[in-house]
Amino acid sequence: SEFDTGKVVNKQFVLMGSPGTGKSCILALMCFYIAVHHKRPVVWFRQVVGGIYMTTTRLFYEGKYYEWKDQKGEILESLYYAFNSRGVNPTNCWFCLDGMDQAGVYEKKWFNIDLEYFGHKHMQMQESDVDARFFVSGGSLREFLNYDGAKTTVKTALNLIAKPEDAENLLTMYGIGSNKQIDRIRMRGVQDLNNVDHYVDLWKWTSCVMSKLVLHHLTAMMKPNFFEKLMAIAKGMNDDRLEGVAFEGYFHTLVRHRRPICVHYCKYDNVGRRLVANWETIMRQEIGRIDWKELALVECEGGNRTECVAVMESWAANPSKMDYWIPSTSLCETIDAVAK
Repeated sequence: SEFDTGKVVNKQFVLMGSPGTGKSCILALMCFYIAVHHKRPVVWFRQVVGGIYMTTTRLFYEGKYYEWKDQKGEILESLYYAFNSRGVNPTNCWFCLDGMDQAGVYEKKWFNIDLEYFGHKHMQMQESDVDARFFVSGGSLREFLNYDGAKTTVKTALNLIAKPEDAENLLTMYGIGSNKQIDRIRMRGVQDLNNVDHYVDLWKWTSCVMSKLVLHHLTAMMKPNFFEKLMAIAKGMNDDRLEGVAFEGYFHTLVRHRRPICVHYCKYDNVGRRLVANWETIMRQEIGRIDWKELALVECEGGNRTECVAVMESWAANPSKMDYWIPSTSLCETIDAVAK
């Protein structure tokens, strides 16, 4: 069997359906089958809506059966951490939850990797397509799935941001439901990811902008302090990607406002940099610095890769054309800007 050959994979599955159709019975049979026939540890948490029966956690382990009253799920949680601390993975210990109400199951947030996985595995997208969609959507699943429509929607909304005061609203709770830019550009987070009450309390929400397409537009309008606020919000949300995107926008605004800039750089080996823990060694091959007092000619153009290549070729032929170029499309996050 797959249990004996080690082919059982680490995957979660959910049984959904109308009440009384036998979902709990199927799950119970599965728990007994795995525990008795395959002799695997099984942790089975069961609750019944309405409190007709007490909420319990059951454990099948090494031929023995244990049961606890577990109204708050504390026994379940302690068993989960106990097995994990011993290095027992879900293919060897099965955790089964019964009677969960969808309204009571909280997911902290979408992660970038969730959308990437959904795009690759479910939508069969190429990496470049996934990145292009994320460039526009900034993490909104609705806009991620409707790429062409999302570009039109976002650009239409951007046309309504006529002055910096409009853009400042993007980092506040002001204007929810208005006919302005707000709800197609601005995204929501919570102040404390681990506090489930914050997800249903409007005053505990925080607002931010995650779409790089939108942020590129705002760099031409906003001062650096806008992006400093966004970086602080990202840090509070513990969102490293957003913090990096906000810093990129901050850098672009420094250039656009002709601030003196000093960039310290290093050439590095890009192969396996996410896998190698000692990143300082592979990145410190050559170190230097570049100083700019003023970059006067700044352009943001290139709606796709072909156009970006054309921009670079035209710039190479005429170096005085511009001093600083920001690609206005996704390049799989390999090129954020080019400076002369």
